[in-house]
Amino acid sequence: MGLFFPVGMRLVQTTYENETLWFWALNGIMSVLCSALAVFFSIVIGISTNFYIAAAAYALTLWCIYNLRREHATT
Repeated sequence: MGLFFPVGMRLVQTTYENETLWFWALNGIMSVLCSALAVFFSIVIGISTNFYIAAAAYALTLWCIYNLRREHATT
């Protein structure tokens, strides 16, 4: 995810130090699962709809990073 992954991992390491390995595992699982789902969705519902789903996923990622930054600022 380009810039989002390193920024998110840096925030997670400072906020949830003990759970960092779980977030690495989730990243690996989601990378494999979502790449296969993206191909499936492109075939079944069309590539343009797949782009909208990807945009929603990026928006959700931005929201999560925003909340992590806000939580990190309060601790």
